[in-house]
Amino acid sequence: MIRDQSPGLPLRIPMELGFSATVTPSYNASSYTQFYQEDTRLEIPLRTNRSEPPLTVRPCPQCKGLKYGFTAYFHNTEIFSKPPHELLPYIEQSYLLKNRLKTLLVDWVMHPPIHIEEHTERAGIEIQSWGCQVETLLRSVLIFGKSNGVNLDEATSEKAVEELVKWCGEIIKALKGTVYGGKHSELPERKLKNILSRFRQLWESVWIFLAGEETGH
Repeated sequence: MIRDQSPGLPLRIPMELGFSATVTPSYNASSYTQFYQEDTRLEIPLRTNRSEPPLTVRPCPQCKGLKYGFTAYFHNTEIFSKPPHELLPYIEQSYLLKNRLKTLLVDWVMHPPIHIEEHTERAGIEIQSWGCQVETLLRSVLIFGKSNGVNLDEATSEKAVEELVKWCGEIIKALKGTVYGGKHSELPERKLKNILSRFRQLWESVWIFLAGEETGH
């Protein structure tokens, strides 16, 4: 485990997200196949209701990111009591990471190269890059929360962050297991959607606390 060195930030981020090791580990891909196939691990119900209402108002300029617009999401009162405009750069980055995760899953699990063992170096770099970007976003979010007086150390909010960290670590292990194990793991389209939805939902549980929806800030 590695510990964030910023004062007052107790989150422990697993080594799988930091990629500190320089030695390529050996994995048994078959041990990770179940991760892609089990519904129960990927469809854990969360607090939020994902039936966002149709966008009936003009796009909010404060909800416009560099690539995506979040008017319908930010103005959905079932999730946020008021639009969390201050979280826009973090939320947009999480969506970009979700899209990148989709690419990794499609390229290396759903439709891997015929001789995947010949591409392990490139795959490892791509997986490592994604993990490092997730870790960077997590650290930035923790710093943002502390600087805005949101106590992410409380039991419920800390659990939301830890669940996200744990789940991302499992995804990285599964990806590395497929790549270094040299065996193809089935990943149906429905399961792919479940994985991406879970990633978004886990981040959303963090946004809720940062927006003060659970903490009273």
